Amino acid sequence: DLDMTPYAAFVWPAWGVSALVLAALAVRALVQVQVGSQLSGQIAELSVDFNSPVEEGQVIARIDPQSFETRVREAEASLSNARAQLQLQQATLQRVDANLRVAQQEYDRIEQLHERGIASDQALQTAQAQLESSQSERAVALAQIANARSTVQQREATLEGARIDVERTVIRSPINGVVVDRQVDVLTLAEGDGGEDVTGCRVVGVEGL
Repeated sequence: DLDMTPYAAFVWPAWGVSALVLAALAVRALVQVQVGSQLSGQIAELSVDFNSPVEEGQVIARIDPQSFETRVREAEASLSNARAQLQLQQATLQRVDANLRVAQQEYDRIEQLHERGIASDQALQTAQAQLESSQSERAVALAQIANARSTVQQREATLEGARIDVERTVIRSPINGVVVDRQVDVLTLAEGDGGEDVTGCRVVGVEGL
């Protein structure tokens, strides 16, 4: 049942042309998979040509990574700023806590004097108002810290996504095989849309290599 027909085909459907075709010789097809880059960008490097043997995981092409690497640097800077803001909010909380302790101590002192008839009602009300104000400031500071932490988490996720995109600029062979066709070249524009089906190539897995 051996079939010499090329089985592994790389097709860039978004480009409108067959891009790379891999063939496994004298083997039996097992499964068809679609893999590759989900990104839009210019092909900066092609590492194979017609009749080139390739191994699973071997780099076949690279999308120009410059714009994606720039996004990583921007995301790193944004994350650094978010972390700095979080540190400022934490410092603010420390100051607010210090003021709250002073306000609590002052209220306790005035309350004791008021019970002994030494401090006036007005003095007690003033101390209570200051204590409540300090408590409100602490609640605000805690909310700002929670918001700052959320921002840090969002920026971390953005950075992680940017780094993943850089990794996706590298297109690899999913199987062992031979390149039997190549209809793209350096500077060709890859029009990915981020979907799983926009992948650089369609590959039929084979046995026998």
